[in-house]
Amino acid sequence: MLSGSIPAGISSLLHLSVFKASNNLFSGELPVELTSLPSIYILSLDGNQLSGQLPHDIVSWKSLFALDLSTNHLSGPIPKAIGSLHSLVFLDLSENQFSGEIPHEFSHFGLNTFNLSSNNLSGEIPPAFEKWEYENSFLNNSNLCANIEILKSCYSKASNSSKLSTNYLVMIISFTLTVSLVIVFLIFSMVQKYQRWDQGSNVETWKMTSFQKFDFTESNILSSLAQNSLIGSGGSGKVYRTIINYSGEVVAVKWISNNWKLGQNLEKQFVAEVPILGMIRHANIVKLLCCISSESSKILVHGYMENQSLDRWLHGKKRAVSSVDSASDIIFDWPMRLQIAIGAARGLCYMHHDLSRPIIHRDVKSRNILLDSEFNTKIADFGLAKMLAKQVEDPETMSVVAGTFGYIAPGKDIPESQNVLLCFLIPMILKTYQTVVFLSAIPEYVYTRKANKKIGVYSFGVVLLELATGRKANRGNEHMNLAQWAWQHFGEGKSIVEALDEEIMEECFMEEMITMFKLGLMWTSKAPSDRPSMREVLLILDRRGPQQGHAT
Repeated sequence: MLSGSIPAGISSLLHLSVFKASNNLFSGELPVELTSLPSIYILSLDGNQLSGQLPHDIVSWKSLFALDLSTNHLSGPIPKAIGSLHSLVFLDLSENQFSGEIPHEFSHFGLNTFNLSSNNLSGEIPPAFEKWEYENSFLNNSNLCANIEILKSCYSKASNSSKLSTNYLVMIISFTLTVSLVIVFLIFSMVQKYQRWDQGSNVETWKMTSFQKFDFTESNILSSLAQNSLIGSGGSGKVYRTIINYSGEVVAVKWISNNWKLGQNLEKQFVAEVPILGMIRHANIVKLLCCISSESSKILVHGYMENQSLDRWLHGKKRAVSSVDSASDIIFDWPMRLQIAIGAARGLCYMHHDLSRPIIHRDVKSRNILLDSEFNTKIADFGLAKMLAKQVEDPETMSVVAGTFGYIAPGKDIPESQNVLLCFLIPMILKTYQTVVFLSAIPEYVYTRKANKKIGVYSFGVVLLELATGRKANRGNEHMNLAQWAWQHFGEGKSIVEALDEEIMEECFMEEMITMFKLGLMWTSKAPSDRPSMREVLLILDRRGPQQGHAT
Protein backbone atom coordinates (compact mmCIF):
# COMPACT_ATOMS: atom_id res chain seq x y z
CA MET A 1 0.00 0.00 0.00
CA LEU A 2 1.43 3.38 -1.03
CA SER A 3 1.91 6.32 1.34
CA GLY A 4 3.37 9.79 1.47
CA SER A 5 2.61 12.77 -0.73
CA ILE A 6 1.81 12.65 -4.42
CA PRO A 7 5.04 13.84 -6.04
CA ALA A 8 5.06 17.19 -7.79
CA GLY A 9 7.21 15.61 -10.50
CA ILE A 10 4.11 14.03 -12.00
CA SER A 11 3.67 17.26 -13.96
CA SER A 12 6.40 16.06 -16.32
CA LEU A 13 4.05 13.36 -17.68
CA LEU A 14 2.35 15.68 -20.15
CA HIS A 15 0.67 12.83 -22.06
CA LEU A 16 -0.68 11.09 -18.95
CA SER A 17 -4.33 10.15 -19.57
CA VAL A 18 -5.20 7.86 -16.64
CA PHE A 19 -4.10 8.29 -13.02
CA LYS A 20 -5.66 5.69 -10.68
CA ALA A 21 -4.31 5.33 -7.15
CA SER A 22 -7.39 4.33 -5.14
CA ASN A 23 -7.30 2.81 -1.63
CA ASN A 24 -3.78 3.75 -0.63
CA LEU A 25 -2.36 5.97 2.13
CA PHE A 26 -1.48 9.06 0.11
CA SER A 27 -1.61 12.13 2.34
CA GLY A 28 -1.08 15.87 2.13
CA GLU A 29 -2.56 18.22 -0.43
CA LEU A 30 -3.11 17.56 -4.10
CA PRO A 31 -0.06 19.11 -5.77
CA VAL A 32 -0.92 22.14 -7.86
CA GLU A 33 1.36 20.67 -10.52
CA LEU A 34 -1.36 18.07 -11.14
CA THR A 35 -3.39 20.78 -12.88
CA SER A 36 -0.79 21.04 -15.64
CA LEU A 37 -1.78 17.69 -17.18
CA PRO A 38 -3.86 18.69 -20.24
CA SER A 39 -4.52 15.11 -21.42
CA ILE A 40 -5.78 13.63 -18.15
CA TYR A 41 -8.90 11.50 -18.85
CA ILE A 42 -9.52 9.63 -15.61
CA LEU A 43 -8.33 10.83 -12.17
CA SER A 44 -9.22 8.41 -9.37
CA LEU A 45 -7.69 9.00 -5.91
CA ASP A 46 -10.55 7.77 -3.73
CA GLY A 47 -9.90 5.98 -0.44
CA ASN A 48 -6.73 7.86 0.58
CA GLN A 49 -5.88 10.43 3.29
CA LEU A 50 -5.57 13.53 1.14
CA SER A 51 -6.29 16.83 2.88
CA GLY A 52 -6.40 20.56 2.22
CA GLN A 53 -8.22 22.38 -0.55
CA LEU A 54 -8.54 21.40 -4.19
CA PRO A 55 -6.41 23.44 -6.60
CA HIS A 56 -8.53 26.15 -8.23
CA ASP A 57 -6.58 26.23 -11.51
CA ILE A 58 -8.05 23.07 -13.07
CA VAL A 59 -9.47 24.57 -16.25
CA SER A 60 -6.75 22.78 -18.22
CA TRP A 61 -8.49 19.42 -17.57
CA LYS A 62 -10.65 19.85 -20.67
CA SER A 63 -10.53 16.10 -21.48
CA LEU A 64 -11.40 14.88 -17.97
CA PHE A 65 -14.07 12.14 -18.15
CA ALA A 66 -14.15 10.86 -14.56
CA LEU A 67 -13.03 12.49 -11.28
CA ASP A 68 -13.24 10.40 -8.08
CA LEU A 69 -11.81 11.95 -4.89
CA SER A 70 -14.24 10.32 -2.47
CA THR A 71 -13.32 9.09 1.03
CA ASN A 72 -10.49 11.52 1.81
CA HIS A 73 -10.10 14.52 4.16
CA LEU A 74 -10.34 17.27 1.55
CA SER A 75 -11.82 20.55 2.75
CA GLY A 76 -12.63 24.10 1.73
CA PRO A 77 -14.99 25.19 -1.05
CA ILE A 78 -15.60 23.14 -4.18
CA PRO A 79 -13.85 25.02 -7.02
CA LYS A 80 -16.23 26.70 -9.47
CA ALA A 81 -13.78 25.80 -12.25
CA ILE A 82 -15.04 22.20 -12.13
CA GLY A 83 -18.20 23.52 -13.77
CA SER A 84 -16.20 24.40 -16.89
CA LEU A 85 -15.08 20.78 -17.48
CA HIS A 86 -17.68 19.96 -20.13
CA SER A 87 -16.32 16.44 -20.82
CA LEU A 88 -16.91 15.36 -17.21
CA VAL A 89 -19.62 12.68 -16.79
CA PHE A 90 -18.52 11.06 -13.47
CA LEU A 91 -17.93 13.21 -10.37
CA ASP A 92 -17.65 11.76 -6.85
CA LEU A 93 -16.50 14.06 -4.00
CA SER A 94 -18.40 12.23 -1.25
CA GLU A 95 -17.12 11.50 2.28
CA ASN A 96 -14.84 14.53 2.58
CA GLN A 97 -15.04 17.82 4.51
CA PHE A 98 -15.93 20.24 1.71
CA SER A 99 -17.77 23.33 2.91
CA GLY A 100 -19.57 26.31 1.43
CA GLU A 101 -22.22 26.33 -1.27
CA ILE A 102 -22.51 24.09 -4.33
CA PRO A 103 -21.30 26.19 -7.29
CA HIS A 104 -24.16 27.20 -9.57
CA GLU A 105 -21.81 26.51 -12.48
CA PHE A 106 -22.58 22.81 -11.86
CA SER A 107 -26.09 23.39 -13.25
CA HIS A 108 -24.69 23.10 -16.78
CA PHE A 109 -23.37 19.57 -16.21
CA GLY A 110 -24.69 16.49 -18.04
CA LEU A 111 -23.39 14.09 -15.38
CA ASN A 112 -24.29 10.41 -15.31
CA THR A 113 -22.88 9.97 -11.80
CA PHE A 114 -22.83 12.85 -9.29
CA ASN A 115 -22.16 12.40 -5.55
CA LEU A 116 -21.48 15.14 -2.97
CA SER A 117 -22.86 13.23 0.03
CA SER A 118 -21.27 13.21 3.51
CA ASN A 119 -19.62 16.64 3.46
CA ASN A 120 -20.19 19.97 5.27
CA LEU A 121 -21.88 21.78 2.39
CA SER A 122 -24.44 24.49 3.07
CA GLY A 123 -26.96 26.68 1.30
CA GLU A 124 -29.49 25.77 -1.34
CA ILE A 125 -29.04 23.00 -3.89
CA PRO A 126 -29.15 24.44 -7.46
CA PRO A 127 -32.62 23.88 -8.96
CA ALA A 128 -31.13 21.76 -11.76
CA PHE A 129 -30.40 19.01 -9.21
CA GLU A 130 -33.77 19.00 -7.42
CA LYS A 131 -34.83 15.83 -9.23
CA TRP A 132 -35.39 12.26 -8.08
CA GLU A 133 -32.32 10.92 -9.88
CA TYR A 134 -30.12 13.05 -7.61
CA GLU A 135 -31.94 12.12 -4.38
CA ASN A 136 -28.88 10.33 -2.96
CA SER A 137 -26.28 12.82 -4.19
CA PHE A 138 -26.51 15.24 -1.25
CA LEU A 139 -27.16 13.06 1.82
CA ASN A 140 -25.43 13.83 5.15
CA ASN A 141 -24.89 17.53 4.51
CA SER A 142 -26.78 18.93 7.50
CA ASN A 143 -26.75 22.54 6.30
CA LEU A 144 -27.99 21.88 2.77
CA CYS A 145 -31.60 22.58 1.89
CA ALA A 146 -33.76 21.93 -1.16
CA ASN A 147 -37.32 21.36 -2.28
CA ILE A 148 -36.94 17.58 -2.32
CA GLU A 149 -38.15 15.26 0.43
CA ILE A 150 -34.78 13.93 1.59
CA LEU A 151 -33.48 17.36 2.64
CA LYS A 152 -34.95 20.07 4.81
CA SER A 153 -36.92 22.70 2.98
CA CYS A 154 -35.31 26.06 2.33
CA TYR A 155 -38.66 27.60 3.14
CA SER A 156 -38.82 26.04 6.61
CA LYS A 157 -35.30 27.24 7.26
CA ALA A 158 -36.33 30.74 6.41
CA SER A 159 -39.44 30.52 8.59
CA ASN A 160 -37.35 29.68 11.65
CA SER A 161 -35.35 32.88 11.36
CA SER A 162 -36.16 35.95 13.45
CA LYS A 163 -39.70 37.23 12.90
CA LEU A 164 -40.22 40.62 11.36
CA SER A 165 -42.29 43.18 13.16
CA THR A 166 -45.83 43.74 11.89
CA ASN A 167 -45.19 47.30 10.70
CA TYR A 168 -41.99 46.31 8.95
CA LEU A 169 -43.76 43.39 7.28
CA VAL A 170 -46.58 45.65 6.07
CA MET A 171 -44.04 48.07 4.60
CA ILE A 172 -42.29 45.26 2.74
CA ILE A 173 -45.56 43.89 1.37
CA SER A 174 -46.73 47.33 0.25
CA PHE A 175 -43.43 48.08 -1.42
CA THR A 176 -43.37 44.67 -3.11
CA LEU A 177 -46.90 45.08 -4.46
CA THR A 178 -46.12 48.54 -5.81
CA VAL A 179 -42.95 47.38 -7.53
CA SER A 180 -44.74 44.30 -8.88
CA LEU A 181 -47.51 46.39 -10.42
CA VAL A 182 -44.97 48.67 -12.09
CA ILE A 183 -43.04 45.67 -13.43
CA VAL A 184 -46.22 44.01 -14.73
CA PHE A 185 -47.22 47.23 -16.49
CA LEU A 186 -43.79 47.58 -18.09
CA ILE A 187 -43.73 43.93 -19.16
CA PHE A 188 -47.23 44.22 -20.63
CA SER A 189 -46.20 47.29 -22.61
CA MET A 190 -43.02 45.61 -23.85
CA VAL A 191 -44.89 42.44 -24.87
CA GLN A 192 -47.41 44.45 -26.87
CA LYS A 193 -44.63 46.37 -28.56
CA TYR A 194 -42.72 43.15 -29.31
CA GLN A 195 -45.81 41.45 -30.73
CA ARG A 196 -46.40 44.37 -33.09
CA TRP A 197 -42.75 44.29 -34.16
CA ASP A 198 -42.67 40.49 -34.46
CA GLN A 199 -45.59 40.23 -36.86
CA GLY A 200 -44.11 39.30 -40.19
CA SER A 201 -40.58 39.10 -38.77
CA ASN A 202 -38.39 36.13 -37.87
CA VAL A 203 -40.66 33.78 -35.86
CA GLU A 204 -39.46 30.28 -35.01
CA THR A 205 -41.63 27.73 -36.77
CA TRP A 206 -42.25 24.14 -35.75
CA LYS A 207 -42.62 21.22 -38.12
CA MET A 208 -44.27 17.96 -37.09
CA THR A 209 -43.47 14.68 -38.86
CA SER A 210 -46.02 11.96 -38.04
CA PHE A 211 -45.33 8.22 -37.98
CA GLN A 212 -48.66 7.05 -36.49
CA LYS A 213 -52.31 8.12 -36.57
CA PHE A 214 -53.28 10.39 -33.66
CA ASP A 215 -55.57 13.29 -32.87
CA PHE A 216 -53.22 15.95 -31.51
CA THR A 217 -51.14 18.73 -33.04
CA GLU A 218 -47.76 20.23 -32.29
CA SER A 219 -49.59 23.03 -30.47
CA ASN A 220 -51.15 20.48 -28.10
CA ILE A 221 -47.71 19.13 -27.28
CA LEU A 222 -45.91 22.45 -26.93
CA SER A 223 -48.62 24.04 -24.81
CA SER A 224 -48.82 21.08 -22.42
CA LEU A 225 -45.14 21.02 -21.44
CA ALA A 226 -44.71 22.24 -17.87
CA GLN A 227 -42.10 21.87 -15.16
CA ASN A 228 -44.49 19.92 -12.94
CA SER A 229 -44.85 17.26 -15.65
CA LEU A 230 -41.09 16.61 -15.83
CA ILE A 231 -40.38 12.95 -15.02
CA GLY A 232 -36.72 12.64 -15.94
CA SER A 233 -33.65 14.26 -17.41
CA GLY A 234 -30.19 13.22 -18.49
CA GLY A 235 -27.48 13.69 -21.07
CA SER A 236 -29.90 13.30 -23.99
CA GLY A 237 -32.55 15.73 -22.75
CA LYS A 238 -35.65 16.11 -20.60
CA VAL A 239 -38.69 13.81 -20.56
CA TYR A 240 -42.22 15.00 -19.76
CA ARG A 241 -45.41 13.06 -18.99
CA THR A 242 -48.06 14.92 -20.96
CA ILE A 243 -51.84 14.66 -21.36
CA ILE A 244 -52.53 15.73 -24.92
CA ASN A 245 -56.31 15.66 -25.44
CA TYR A 246 -59.64 15.71 -23.63
CA SER A 247 -59.82 11.91 -23.58
CA GLY A 248 -56.88 11.88 -21.18
CA GLU A 249 -54.40 10.18 -23.53
CA VAL A 250 -50.91 10.28 -22.05
CA VAL A 251 -47.65 10.42 -24.02
CA ALA A 252 -43.99 10.84 -23.16
CA VAL A 253 -42.30 13.87 -24.70
CA LYS A 254 -38.51 13.99 -24.98
CA TRP A 255 -37.07 17.47 -25.51
CA ILE A 256 -33.58 16.79 -26.82
CA SER A 257 -30.90 18.94 -25.26
CA ASN A 258 -29.25 21.34 -27.66
CA ASN A 259 -26.46 22.97 -25.72
CA TRP A 260 -24.88 23.68 -29.09
CA LYS A 261 -26.28 24.17 -32.56
CA LEU A 262 -26.35 20.96 -34.56
CA GLY A 263 -23.78 20.90 -37.31
CA GLN A 264 -24.78 20.28 -40.92
CA ASN A 265 -23.82 16.58 -40.79
CA LEU A 266 -25.74 16.01 -37.56
CA GLU A 267 -28.79 17.86 -38.85
CA LYS A 268 -28.86 15.69 -41.99
CA GLN A 269 -28.35 12.58 -39.87
CA PHE A 270 -31.22 13.51 -37.55
CA VAL A 271 -33.55 14.18 -40.47
CA ALA A 272 -32.54 10.88 -42.12
CA GLU A 273 -32.64 8.56 -39.10
CA VAL A 274 -35.67 9.70 -37.10
CA PRO A 275 -38.13 8.58 -39.84
CA ILE A 276 -36.42 5.17 -39.85
CA LEU A 277 -36.96 4.89 -36.10
CA GLY A 278 -40.56 6.06 -36.57
CA MET A 279 -41.29 3.25 -39.03
CA ILE A 280 -40.15 0.50 -36.66
CA ARG A 281 -42.95 -1.74 -35.38
CA HIS A 282 -41.84 -4.15 -32.69
CA ALA A 283 -43.45 -5.21 -29.43
CA ASN A 284 -40.26 -4.57 -27.46
CA ILE A 285 -39.32 -1.17 -28.86
CA VAL A 286 -40.96 2.07 -27.79
CA LYS A 287 -43.27 3.27 -30.56
CA LEU A 288 -42.29 6.69 -31.88
CA LEU A 289 -45.45 8.70 -32.64
CA CYS A 290 -43.98 11.83 -34.17
CA CYS A 291 -41.06 14.23 -34.30
CA ILE A 292 -41.49 17.97 -33.80
CA SER A 293 -38.53 20.08 -34.85
CA SER A 294 -37.46 23.66 -35.28
CA GLU A 295 -34.16 25.26 -36.15
CA SER A 296 -33.02 25.13 -32.53
CA SER A 297 -34.92 22.26 -30.90
CA LYS A 298 -35.91 18.64 -31.46
CA ILE A 299 -38.85 16.92 -29.74
CA LEU A 300 -39.70 13.20 -29.91
CA VAL A 301 -43.15 11.98 -28.84
CA HIS A 302 -43.74 8.32 -27.97
CA GLY A 303 -46.09 6.19 -25.92
CA TYR A 304 -45.95 6.65 -22.16
CA MET A 305 -44.73 3.66 -20.15
CA GLU A 306 -46.75 3.47 -16.92
CA ASN A 307 -44.14 1.54 -14.94
CA GLN A 308 -41.26 3.75 -16.07
CA SER A 309 -37.78 2.19 -16.22
CA LEU A 310 -36.07 -1.01 -15.13
CA ASP A 311 -33.58 1.18 -13.25
CA ARG A 312 -36.41 2.48 -11.04
CA TRP A 313 -37.52 -1.03 -10.09
CA LEU A 314 -34.00 -2.34 -9.50
CA HIS A 315 -32.42 0.62 -7.75
CA GLY A 316 -35.26 2.93 -6.73
CA LYS A 317 -37.84 1.95 -4.15
CA LYS A 318 -36.95 -1.71 -4.85
CA ARG A 319 -38.89 -4.95 -4.76
CA ALA A 320 -42.32 -4.31 -3.24
CA VAL A 321 -43.47 -1.12 -4.91
CA SER A 322 -46.88 -0.27 -6.22
CA SER A 323 -47.57 -0.25 -9.92
CA VAL A 324 -48.84 3.11 -11.19
CA ASP A 325 -52.22 1.71 -12.22
CA SER A 326 -52.65 -0.87 -9.46
CA ALA A 327 -53.34 -0.64 -5.78
CA SER A 328 -51.63 -3.97 -5.14
CA ASP A 329 -47.93 -4.36 -4.51
CA ILE A 330 -45.81 -5.88 -7.27
CA ILE A 331 -42.99 -8.17 -6.16
CA PHE A 332 -40.08 -7.72 -8.56
CA ASP A 333 -39.10 -11.39 -8.39
CA TRP A 334 -36.81 -13.50 -10.58
CA PRO A 335 -39.40 -14.71 -13.16
CA MET A 336 -40.36 -11.08 -13.83
CA ARG A 337 -36.71 -10.08 -14.22
CA LEU A 338 -36.04 -12.98 -16.61
CA GLN A 339 -39.01 -11.98 -18.78
CA ILE A 340 -37.75 -8.38 -18.91
CA ALA A 341 -34.29 -9.60 -19.99
CA ILE A 342 -35.81 -11.73 -22.76
CA GLY A 343 -37.96 -8.84 -23.99
CA ALA A 344 -34.98 -6.48 -24.10
CA ALA A 345 -32.96 -9.10 -26.00
CA ARG A 346 -35.76 -9.43 -28.57
CA GLY A 347 -35.79 -5.69 -29.19
CA LEU A 348 -32.01 -5.46 -29.56
CA CYS A 349 -31.88 -8.56 -31.78
CA TYR A 350 -34.48 -7.03 -34.10
CA MET A 351 -32.50 -3.81 -34.46
CA HIS A 352 -29.19 -5.64 -34.98
CA HIS A 353 -30.29 -8.43 -37.33
CA ASP A 354 -33.79 -7.97 -38.79
CA LEU A 355 -33.50 -4.56 -40.43
CA SER A 356 -32.01 -4.00 -43.88
CA ARG A 357 -29.69 -1.47 -42.26
CA PRO A 358 -28.90 -2.38 -38.63
CA ILE A 359 -29.34 0.27 -35.96
CA ILE A 360 -27.00 0.23 -32.95
CA HIS A 361 -28.37 1.64 -29.71
CA ARG A 362 -25.08 3.00 -28.29
CA ASP A 363 -26.55 3.54 -24.80
CA VAL A 364 -28.11 0.27 -23.60
CA LYS A 365 -28.78 0.60 -19.86
CA SER A 366 -31.49 -0.19 -17.33
CA ARG A 367 -32.79 3.40 -17.50
CA ASN A 368 -33.46 2.98 -21.25
CA ILE A 369 -35.39 -0.27 -20.70
CA LEU A 370 -38.97 0.83 -20.05
CA LEU A 371 -41.94 -1.16 -18.72
CA ASP A 372 -45.57 -0.72 -19.71
CA SER A 373 -48.60 -1.33 -17.48
CA GLU A 374 -48.23 -5.11 -17.93
CA PHE A 375 -44.45 -5.01 -17.38
CA ASN A 376 -43.74 -5.74 -21.04
CA THR A 377 -40.27 -4.58 -22.03
CA LYS A 378 -39.86 -1.55 -24.32
CA ILE A 379 -36.41 -0.27 -25.32
CA ALA A 380 -36.15 3.51 -25.69
CA ASP A 381 -33.72 6.06 -27.12
CA PHE A 382 -32.35 4.02 -30.04
CA GLY A 383 -29.67 6.00 -31.84
CA LEU A 384 -29.95 9.17 -29.73
CA ALA A 385 -26.40 8.85 -28.41
CA LYS A 386 -25.10 8.97 -31.98
CA MET A 387 -27.35 11.85 -33.03
CA LEU A 388 -26.22 13.94 -30.08
CA ALA A 389 -22.49 13.33 -30.57
CA LYS A 390 -20.48 16.11 -32.19
CA GLN A 391 -18.67 15.96 -35.52
CA VAL A 392 -20.00 12.67 -36.84
CA GLU A 393 -18.54 12.10 -40.26
CA ASP A 394 -19.31 8.46 -41.03
CA PRO A 395 -22.62 6.89 -39.93
CA GLU A 396 -20.67 4.02 -38.37
CA THR A 397 -17.95 6.16 -36.78
CA MET A 398 -17.98 7.86 -33.39
CA SER A 399 -15.56 10.67 -32.54
CA VAL A 400 -16.70 10.92 -28.91
CA VAL A 401 -17.66 8.34 -26.31
CA ALA A 402 -21.36 7.53 -26.35
CA GLY A 403 -22.93 5.62 -23.53
CA THR A 404 -23.13 5.65 -19.75
CA PHE A 405 -20.36 5.04 -17.24
CA GLY A 406 -20.53 1.42 -16.08
CA TYR A 407 -22.10 0.16 -19.31
CA ILE A 408 -19.29 1.22 -21.69
CA ALA A 409 -17.14 -1.62 -23.06
CA PRO A 410 -13.60 -1.04 -21.72
CA GLY A 411 -11.67 -1.81 -24.93
CA LYS A 412 -7.96 -2.56 -24.77
CA ASP A 413 -5.48 -1.88 -22.00
CA ILE A 414 -3.38 1.25 -22.27
CA PRO A 415 0.02 0.22 -23.68
CA GLU A 416 2.65 -0.17 -20.99
CA SER A 417 4.74 2.59 -22.59
CA GLN A 418 1.88 5.04 -22.02
CA ASN A 419 0.81 3.73 -18.61
CA VAL A 420 1.61 5.39 -15.33
CA LEU A 421 4.69 3.41 -14.28
CA LEU A 422 5.99 5.93 -11.78
CA CYS A 423 8.62 3.71 -10.14
CA PHE A 424 10.70 3.79 -13.31
CA LEU A 425 9.82 7.26 -14.58
CA ILE A 426 10.44 9.27 -11.41
CA PRO A 427 13.50 8.20 -9.38
CA MET A 428 12.33 10.07 -6.30
CA ILE A 429 9.34 7.75 -6.05
CA LEU A 430 11.56 4.67 -6.25
CA LYS A 431 13.12 5.65 -2.90
CA THR A 432 9.74 5.42 -1.21
CA TYR A 433 7.73 2.83 -3.14
CA GLN A 434 8.78 -0.53 -4.52
CA THR A 435 6.18 -0.71 -7.25
CA VAL A 436 3.77 1.88 -8.54
CA VAL A 437 1.62 0.63 -11.40
CA PHE A 438 -1.74 2.05 -12.42
CA LEU A 439 -3.61 0.07 -15.06
CA SER A 440 -6.69 1.14 -16.96
CA ALA A 441 -8.33 0.59 -20.33
CA ILE A 442 -9.37 2.89 -23.12
CA PRO A 443 -13.12 2.61 -23.82
CA GLU A 444 -13.87 0.54 -26.90
CA TYR A 445 -15.56 3.51 -28.64
CA VAL A 446 -12.44 5.64 -28.26
CA TYR A 447 -9.99 2.88 -29.16
CA THR A 448 -11.70 1.62 -32.32
CA ARG A 449 -13.62 4.81 -33.24
CA LYS A 450 -16.33 2.40 -34.38
CA ALA A 451 -19.76 1.76 -32.92
CA ASN A 452 -20.49 -1.94 -33.50
CA LYS A 453 -23.04 -4.50 -32.34
CA LYS A 454 -20.66 -6.12 -29.86
CA ILE A 455 -20.58 -2.91 -27.81
CA GLY A 456 -24.33 -3.25 -27.37
CA VAL A 457 -23.90 -6.89 -26.30
CA TYR A 458 -21.45 -5.76 -23.59
CA SER A 459 -23.92 -3.20 -22.24
CA PHE A 460 -26.71 -5.80 -22.26
CA GLY A 461 -24.42 -8.13 -20.31
CA VAL A 462 -24.09 -5.44 -17.64
CA VAL A 463 -27.91 -5.24 -17.48
CA LEU A 464 -28.03 -9.02 -16.86
CA LEU A 465 -25.55 -8.60 -14.00
CA GLU A 466 -27.79 -5.87 -12.57
CA LEU A 467 -30.80 -8.20 -12.74
CA ALA A 468 -28.93 -11.06 -11.06
CA THR A 469 -27.14 -9.08 -8.33
CA GLY A 470 -29.37 -6.05 -7.73
CA ARG A 471 -26.27 -3.83 -7.84
CA LYS A 472 -25.90 -0.62 -9.85
CA ALA A 473 -23.82 -0.74 -13.03
CA ASN A 474 -21.36 1.90 -11.86
CA ARG A 475 -21.00 0.50 -8.35
CA GLY A 476 -20.03 -3.16 -8.03
CA ASN A 477 -18.39 -2.10 -4.79
CA GLU A 478 -16.75 1.12 -3.59
CA HIS A 479 -13.85 0.91 -6.01
CA MET A 480 -14.96 -0.66 -9.30
CA ASN A 481 -17.95 -0.91 -11.60
CA LEU A 482 -20.28 -3.90 -11.62
CA ALA A 483 -18.64 -5.80 -14.50
CA GLN A 484 -15.17 -5.42 -12.98
CA TRP A 485 -16.46 -6.53 -9.59
CA ALA A 486 -18.27 -9.57 -11.04
CA TRP A 487 -15.18 -10.71 -12.94
CA GLN A 488 -13.02 -10.29 -9.83
CA HIS A 489 -15.54 -12.18 -7.69
CA PHE A 490 -15.61 -15.05 -10.19
CA GLY A 491 -11.85 -15.02 -10.74
CA GLU A 492 -11.15 -15.33 -7.01
CA GLY A 493 -13.20 -18.53 -6.92
CA LYS A 494 -15.86 -17.13 -4.61
CA SER A 495 -19.33 -18.62 -4.54
CA ILE A 496 -21.60 -17.08 -7.17
CA VAL A 497 -24.51 -17.41 -4.73
CA GLU A 498 -22.82 -14.78 -2.53
CA ALA A 499 -23.02 -12.30 -5.43
CA LEU A 500 -26.73 -12.77 -6.14
CA ASP A 501 -29.51 -10.46 -5.00
CA GLU A 502 -30.40 -11.96 -1.64
CA GLU A 503 -33.76 -10.18 -1.50
CA ILE A 504 -35.22 -12.36 -4.26
CA MET A 505 -33.22 -15.58 -3.87
CA GLU A 506 -35.39 -18.67 -3.74
CA GLU A 507 -34.18 -22.25 -4.01
CA CYS A 508 -36.30 -22.92 -7.09
CA PHE A 509 -34.70 -20.00 -8.99
CA MET A 510 -31.12 -20.37 -7.75
CA GLU A 511 -29.83 -22.29 -10.77
CA GLU A 512 -31.35 -19.79 -13.22
CA MET A 513 -29.86 -16.83 -11.34
CA ILE A 514 -26.41 -18.45 -11.28
CA THR A 515 -26.67 -19.13 -15.02
CA MET A 516 -27.69 -15.52 -15.67
CA PHE A 517 -24.69 -14.28 -13.68
CA LYS A 518 -22.38 -16.48 -15.78
CA LEU A 519 -24.00 -15.25 -19.01
CA GLY A 520 -23.48 -11.68 -17.84
CA LEU A 521 -19.79 -12.46 -17.38
CA MET A 522 -19.54 -14.06 -20.82
CA TRP A 523 -21.22 -11.10 -22.52
CA THR A 524 -19.04 -8.53 -20.74
CA SER A 525 -15.87 -10.20 -21.99
CA LYS A 526 -13.13 -7.69 -22.66
CA ALA A 527 -12.49 -9.10 -26.15
CA PRO A 528 -15.35 -8.27 -28.57
CA SER A 529 -14.75 -11.52 -30.45
CA ASP A 530 -15.62 -13.49 -27.29
CA ARG A 531 -19.08 -11.93 -27.08
CA PRO A 532 -21.95 -13.57 -28.97
CA SER A 533 -24.28 -11.77 -31.35
CA MET A 534 -27.66 -10.55 -30.08
CA ARG A 535 -29.30 -13.32 -32.11
CA GLU A 536 -27.26 -15.89 -30.18
CA VAL A 537 -28.02 -14.05 -26.93
CA LEU A 538 -31.75 -14.27 -27.63
CA LEU A 539 -31.58 -17.99 -28.47
CA ILE A 540 -29.83 -18.68 -25.16
CA LEU A 541 -32.31 -16.64 -23.11
CA ASP A 542 -35.36 -18.03 -24.93
CA ARG A 543 -34.41 -21.53 -23.77
CA ARG A 544 -34.71 -20.32 -20.16
CA GLY A 545 -38.03 -18.51 -20.44
CA PRO A 546 -41.58 -19.48 -21.48
CA GLN A 547 -41.63 -20.50 -25.13
CA GLN A 548 -43.26 -17.88 -27.35
CA GLY A 549 -42.75 -16.49 -30.80
CA HIS A 550 -40.80 -13.38 -31.56
CA ALA A 551 -42.90 -10.24 -31.75
CA THR A 552 -42.31 -8.09 -34.76
